[in-house]
Amino acid sequence: MLSLIVVGRIAYPKNGVRLLRALKLFNERNGYVPRLSWAGRDDSGQKDKLMKEQMIDFLSSNPDINEQFQFLGEVSDINTLYQNSDGLILVSLYEGLPNVICEAMLNKCPIIASHISDNSKLLGESEDQGFLCDPLSPESICLAIERRASISADALNIMTEKARRFAEDNFSLSVMIDKYEQVIKNINR
Repeated sequence: MLSLIVVGRIAYPKNGVRLLRALKLFNERNGYVPRLSWAGRDDSGQKDKLMKEQMIDFLSSNPDINEQFQFLGEVSDINTLYQNSDGLILVSLYEGLPNVICEAMLNKCPIIASHISDNSKLLGESEDQGFLCDPLSPESICLAIERRASISADALNIMTEKARRFAEDNFSLSVMIDKYEQVIKNINR
């Protein structure tokens, strides 16, 4: 059975209710619910609390999904979580450059992410390093989960290896320092 993780604070922009609706649709179409664990702290804003309440209400009304879902709270060994899951799912409504995608790439953890901000630059417009979806559409999120569930082991290995190489080539400390130095030099011209 597919086991997915969300890594991030439990907050409105993380789009938890649409993710749960996508899982319900996935169950209706595929006859099972992927295991989903959410690692991260609760945010304290009003919209954030409301989203979590809506998620809990949804889970209460959908026992099949509730049985496969868990809030983990903060996790100290995130790399083990990436390595022991079948994929990271990040269906945020907005992000900057998501560190969790970079971490997942380095851990060869397959990625499902919103087609927002720089996610397509990280995963490739042709989705050769991960799967993209429309965060406003439970149908699109469900389709991305289905693509992850149905990809062959060989194709998945090629995808995650390419993603890891991309991360190593672009996100190492030395590369990041060089890029920041270039920005600073260009500012001082």
